[in-house]
Amino acid sequence: MSFAENLYALYPDQAKDWLAALPAFLKSTSAKLAIQIAAPFSNLTYHYVAPATSADGEALVFKCGIPNKAMQTEVAALQHYDGVGCVRLLKSDVEQGWLLMGACQPGIPLSAEENDELATHTAVQVMQKLWKPIASQSDFPSITDWLQGLHRMKTDSRAQALIPRCLSDFAFHTAQDLQVSLGEPILLHGDLHHDNILSSKRESYLAIDPKGILGEAEYEVGALARNPIDKIGKISALPRFLKRRLDQLAAETGFDRQRILQWSIVQAVLAAYWQIEDDCSDGRRWIHCAEALYESN
Repeated sequence: MSFAENLYALYPDQAKDWLAALPAFLKSTSAKLAIQIAAPFSNLTYHYVAPATSADGEALVFKCGIPNKAMQTEVAALQHYDGVGCVRLLKSDVEQGWLLMGACQPGIPLSAEENDELATHTAVQVMQKLWKPIASQSDFPSITDWLQGLHRMKTDSRAQALIPRCLSDFAFHTAQDLQVSLGEPILLHGDLHHDNILSSKRESYLAIDPKGILGEAEYEVGALARNPIDKIGKISALPRFLKRRLDQLAAETGFDRQRILQWSIVQAVLAAYWQIEDDCSDGRRWIHCAEALYESN
């Protein structure tokens, strides 16, 4: 789906007016911040993201969207990470719905790395830089909040028609079991996959687009295990490929392999349902990945 189609699907009452006002908003905001905003990146989803340049030639990234809680959480996560393992937040206005960040240069996504062992190793290094203690009182959502989607899934006729019963049952009950024995909560990126890890001069690779979610560190592996979805979906022996990747992830993180496998399956099913719920797709790619993860056990 296109950027506009995504907005209409997620914000049916606001998308038309916001898109109509976008050109004027970009013009006024660029003048206020004394930056030049270039044409947007080609892979827009729910936010308008574009390279920008400051008056003194510094490479920046401007991001804006319909103001929402997720953007507030992203800004808070960027402030928490403070540029360590992650892009640096420079300015933001969550009420108007924009943020300005330092750019990753050259900015090549980790998904471009053909050697999966090297890509996995790099991702783990970035992942571990992000794990910092956080005050017990915070406004970040928790993994328990996110997992409420599985409860909605169980009563959604669309999900029942598209997600195999064995997978939905496994994800639902396994998530319940995992929540009983959660480890110490830290602030997780929440969507740390290959396209959200970019090459950079400041550090070899930096994370972008943190969701900001409280949970045990093992949960973070799930997004990495099932991505980049466009590439791994074409692998013929996918269960064997994922088994090797999970073996490496367990070895390099020290996590219990069975636990990260379970989280990976749960999150793949949840990702499928979120797409179904938002009417973005039938979730087929994530279902295929969840099935392969299940077989890789």
